[in-house]
Amino acid sequence: MSTSCLPLVYLFADRMFTSRLPHAYLLSRGCYRSDTLAAHRPGYIIVDGPSCSTEPRAVAGWFKGGKTSKALGDGRYLCDPVDNGTALMLAEHIKDALRGADLLGDDMEVPVEGVHALYDTAASAAQMLHYDWPEKVAACFLEDDVQMPLSAIWAPLAPFALQTATGEKITVNKGKMIVFRADFEHGGWGYMSSVHRVHAYVRPKGQGVRLPKAVYTR
Repeated sequence: MSTSCLPLVYLFADRMFTSRLPHAYLLSRGCYRSDTLAAHRPGYIIVDGPSCSTEPRAVAGWFKGGKTSKALGDGRYLCDPVDNGTALMLAEHIKDALRGADLLGDDMEVPVEGVHALYDTAASAAQMLHYDWPEKVAACFLEDDVQMPLSAIWAPLAPFALQTATGEKITVNKGKMIVFRADFEHGGWGYMSSVHRVHAYVRPKGQGVRLPKAVYTR
């Protein structure tokens, strides 16, 4: 068997995430596909985030003031980019990081209009468990994992954490990015810092997959 067809656990035996995705496979060397996340549980991976230069004032300048909602939870805010050029810049940086992790191919895209940021305040509590994509979207791709829609959250300035349905705490350190499937149930852990983390979506091209308008529970 060529190394291009080996299970991820053999290709990256020294990586932290190998035990989390024991059934994930790469289709072929140089083929950047979301089947790297093909294990349905837990369905996430932590990779290096974008390599662009980050500085607190610059990162804060990427986004408008935040808005909150019941789904986000108390003390947690969602922010849009200040303009389309900034959104495009961030989408390109995230695409580069995904390609570097073998998680994005020519048949997948990071829509500019889906890029935003989240930040917490000292009042932030654990967020309700949810999915980023509607159940019907995830269900459409269960037989074709290579085009499963994904979410990516990058920590440019400080760590943040998510919780899983089993109560596991997933810490994403500064400079890292968590990427997870549409069928991954999660929620914000609670307050760790008040700096922005950048959120983006990944979807298949030409499939008519609309971006989420909310968060979803089952």
